[in-house]
Amino acid sequence: MLLLRIDRKENIQNQLVTNIIDLINQGELKFGDYLPSIRSMSDHFSISRSSVIGAYEKLASLGVVQSKERSGFFVAAIFDRELNEKAKDVLFIDNNQRPDDGKGLLEYVDDTNIPGAFMKKYFLDLHLNKTADAEHFDLKENIINTVLSLRGMKMKFSNTVVSKSATSLVFSIALAIKNHNPNPCVVLEFPCNQLIYQIFNSFNFNIKLVPVDSNGLMVDQLPSEPVDCIYVTPSYQFPTGGILNQERRAYLTEWCLKNDTWLIEDDSWAIMNLGKKITSPIYLNGQNNRLIYVTSLGLILGSETSVGIGVFPEALLDRVQDIENIVNNESSVMFSKLISDYLGSNRIIRDIANLAQKRREKYQLAIEGVNRAFDDPDVWGEPRSTYFSFNMQDVGLLKNSEILNKITLISDRCDCTDYPEFKNRVIYPFASLSLDEIGRINQQLALNR
Repeated sequence: MLLLRIDRKENIQNQLVTNIIDLINQGELKFGDYLPSIRSMSDHFSISRSSVIGAYEKLASLGVVQSKERSGFFVAAIFDRELNEKAKDVLFIDNNQRPDDGKGLLEYVDDTNIPGAFMKKYFLDLHLNKTADAEHFDLKENIINTVLSLRGMKMKFSNTVVSKSATSLVFSIALAIKNHNPNPCVVLEFPCNQLIYQIFNSFNFNIKLVPVDSNGLMVDQLPSEPVDCIYVTPSYQFPTGGILNQERRAYLTEWCLKNDTWLIEDDSWAIMNLGKKITSPIYLNGQNNRLIYVTSLGLILGSETSVGIGVFPEALLDRVQDIENIVNNESSVMFSKLISDYLGSNRIIRDIANLAQKRREKYQLAIEGVNRAFDDPDVWGEPRSTYFSFNMQDVGLLKNSEILNKITLISDRCDCTDYPEFKNRVIYPFASLSLDEIGRINQQLALNR
């Protein structure tokens, strides 16, 4: 049994999460080790099963553990304590958490969810013990059709892989590359998603950071030494909102083809087409055998019901599929039915249109406030995602108002010593806020003009 410290005066679930991560960092739990069963944990520590379930599910959402049917939860990442501390100093803290100060809201979006009617049917089917057939209820087909309507991506059934999330797919890609090359190298954007950084860090990739600007990844700063893969968010850079321009896209795809480098395009933050001409995925404009496309429906379905899909070259497809079959939980078939039923319904387009309108209203109100408060805010980002970034001349304003804690400096989340251009850049997660909250932020900004 695990040696855990439990203080019954504090939140049990949070303590379990923290203690288990500490054991992994200390090497007491290693990659592939199984956690004790929910029943044995509950009985041994005299705590509720719901606390154990909640902790295990939280660890799974963070990518620390994975679950396998009839086997339980196992450690899914290799941690290096020293490298982890460096990662915390350099990159974003866990974006899936929603701290009390309101920061870290980029991946928390409260205006997305599957309608109640589909949820009720899901739980009714679960209660009646209805089982799924081998077709997975046409989930892949419905996801392919949804991505086609939103991003113009024509995916083939034969080279696509459905997963829990885009992050899970990146995990499988990283592991497939690591299995092929024991000393791999990856290029990541700066700033970037901490969870993505953590995946490559956990597999001991040599990580090269290349900064972004309003036109996306600064391709003229790509390293001269060999690189196994490059991870980019070109159509809506996470977390700045910059968009990779066509010239850089062409250069990047040619560079990867010339240097035999995998180009991983994560399109998750650009998945919603809000009735405005948007930048197409790189995959559409330059398909070759080095391009990998992944995306997530989290902005539509909500972070708790996110689902990912990837398009892979033949040379990588089987390797990724084999890993996905191991790390993903087969018992989620019923939940796949819920998602598939919704995506295949005639409600999905209407719901997306309504969601798009809500986000447009929030975006426009937020932009109006920023433009009134600052002469040259240099906004990066458009209403098709959940956030944008801008320059704030007087960053001291963020410390003078509680409501302004809803927005956050990039330099508060990562070490910008080598990148002073991000020192005054602020992330504004408008989709995570109500119109009233945005209005109060606008009032505070106006008072300090």
